[in-house]
Formats: sequence, C-alpha cells, structure tokens
Amino acid sequence: MSGFAHSASSTRQIEAADAAVFGYLDDHRNLSAHMEQRSWAMMGSRMNVNMDAGGTHAVGSRFGFTGSFLGIPLAVEEIVTERDPPGLKTWVTVREPTL
Repeated sequence: MSGFAHSASSTRQIEAADAAVFGYLDDHRNLSAHMEQRSWAMMGSRMNVNMDAGGTHAVGSRFGFTGSFLGIPLAVEEIVTERDPPGLKTWVTVREPTL
C-alpha cells in the first residue's frame, strides 16, 4: 500500500503475454484516457493530456496534464526515467504539481 494518505491499490492476474501487457501500458494514453472525459467527480471538468514526440516510449519523454477544477488551475508534468521492455518503466514528477 502506498504511503500517501489518499491512495488505493489493487492486484489482478492478467492472462496475456508480458510484451502485450507492457505494450498496452507503455502507451500512456491508455492510462490517462479517463482524465480527458468530463466527470461528476471533477464537477464536469476534465484534464488535457500532453505528450512530447516520444509519446512516453523513451527515457526522457515528457508528458503531463493540465486543466481546472471549479476555476482552480491543475497541472502536473512527468518524465520517463527508466524503460526496459517488457518488464520495467518508471516516471517521476519533475515540477511541483498544482493539484
């Protein structure tokens, strides 16, 4: 479990080859598509997903999210720091997020 006060985690068995799972998760649009949809949780707001030309498929690729919630600006910027298919990909937040 995460050390963050407001977090959740779950574990699932996926019946697919490692390369197929990595290929899906390596495309960050698959992880963030829900953020581009308006939602009740965001009071009808949504986030804009931004990616550089690397599309999160290379070390050094940058991506992030911008938007607003009830007029309050929101933003976070990330950078891919490690990528070793089909088993490892990490990224970190590079600036102080506005959340």
